[in-house]
Amino acid sequence: MFEAVAALSIIFLAILFVASFIGPPSFKVVSSSSQLKVFGDDALRSLDQYNSDGKSIYHNSLLVEYIVTNDTDSFTSFLNQTLPETALYNVYVYSSLTHKTDLWYPSEPIPSVGCVVKSSRVFVYEGFVYEVQLEVWYL
Repeated sequence: MFEAVAALSIIFLAILFVASFIGPPSFKVVSSSSQLKVFGDDALRSLDQYNSDGKSIYHNSLLVEYIVTNDTDSFTSFLNQTLPETALYNVYVYSSLTHKTDLWYPSEPIPSVGCVVKSSRVFVYEGFVYEVQLEVWYL
């Protein structure tokens, strides 16, 4: 009986010893504003450089196509796949046609919490200058 308890104790301690080296699953949480800025810049740059199926009218840019056709669904779908899940954002567009900056997405601005980073991309379409401004922050 004593040998069985001692053997079980040794096995139990051996399992605990091995388990202490394995540890819990690890994952990387992106929490710095500089990393979030890089994500925002990369998202807008990728959209701008992504060929929109050879549509030269939009300068072969999905960013231009989404903005001038007001395709918020495709734009936000791309951003939701690109930005961290814990990030929220507002998108503003400046147009030299109207000489003002308007909230483009969502229809009402989401109140920001904490540090807000801004990324932007400028393009010219049909003689007018547009600036897409992306404000991003963590929940």
